[in-house]
Amino acid sequence: MNNYVVAALSFAAGTVAGFTLAQFIVIEKEDKAKEQTRVWADQIKTEPKPEVQEAPQIDPAEVENPKDDDPGELISTGPAHIAQPGVKGVNYSKVQQIVKENGYTDPEDIKAVIEDPDNEETYEEREERERLERETAMSEYRNKNKDKIVPITEDEWDTDFPEVDFDKQDLFYFTEDDVLTDENGTHLNEEEYIGLKPRQFGWMQNDERKIYIRNHPKEKDFQIWKEHCESAEWWT
Repeated sequence: MNNYVVAALSFAAGTVAGFTLAQFIVIEKEDKAKEQTRVWADQIKTEPKPEVQEAPQIDPAEVENPKDDDPGELISTGPAHIAQPGVKGVNYSKVQQIVKENGYTDPEDIKAVIEDPDNEETYEEREERERLERETAMSEYRNKNKDKIVPITEDEWDTDFPEVDFDKQDLFYFTEDDVLTDENGTHLNEEEYIGLKPRQFGWMQNDERKIYIRNHPKEKDFQIWKEHCESAEWWT
């Protein structure tokens, strides 16, 4: 506040420089401002400071980090209790099924299901359950897309948790003679291997070096490289 007053008064003093009366007014206002600032400073010194409470320290070992895709996240606001080696946990798939079948929405009802000992599982049981769930999900995904040839992302191509366990293969597209080949230089039927989407999307003409295609009929994931030359030149 004092800086503001001084700046304002300095401006006023500059605009009326040479007028004695104005100078007296400025000096008088400046003295009053200094006095007011001193009073405020004294009040601040005498006012009790608010008590600062430190945040509670949390031991990282006590914090559970549930899996992002665990069903427990969908029905519980607290940390998920996942089975670990030597320690039982909650079978959240079973809990979710019970909650859904009974239409539970009350937090207490859901909590009771979670805490029911019948819904516990060992680490070995959890591993087997998750393996079967993955197999079921893959089977459903395959059946739903069995006739499709579709682009996928690089993350879908290179992931530890694929939607399907298709073999991976590199293919090559050559812009100069508009030819698709395998890694041995054999010419391939473009539509049969990578479908219609790459050409519809304009990939053959754009600057993207590679594209990824999932071919369900052949059960293959293809990484297609674009080379700006003729196929014969490349494979010679």
